[in-house]
Amino acid sequence: MHKCNGNWSLIPELSFYDQGEPPKSCLYQIALDELNADFKLSWVQNDGKEMVIEFGGVADSMPHAVDAPPGAEASYTVVSENILESRVFIAGKEVAYAKRVASEDGTLMSVLQVNTMSSGEKVQITQVYRNTANGLHR
Repeated sequence: MHKCNGNWSLIPELSFYDQGEPPKSCLYQIALDELNADFKLSWVQNDGKEMVIEFGGVADSMPHAVDAPPGAEASYTVVSENILESRVFIAGKEVAYAKRVASEDGTLMSVLQVNTMSSGEKVQITQVYRNTANGLHR
């Protein structure tokens, strides 16, 4: 089983955003099997608003059409037993990248996101999560 699989709780004080601030809380659910990578993030913004996003697809490193944003494609790549990457492309240009790295013992996961704004500026987010399975990897 991939070490990124499971439910992860954000550690806001160890997370850094180029723009804005980390949410109050976030639960990051990852389900990865031999064929697919599925993700669900549920978070509470600093203003108390609750948000949910779900995405995923075939984990074959190839871009595939996705529902949003319109005209976009996404790829999911299993780099190793503890690294999982994703990319989003619009008109063939990469507009978002994420690298998830689970610790060897499966208790922590870091997530690096780089988003390219319409101006061409790259904005980075670094997050740290703790596995919710009592600190143990399932």
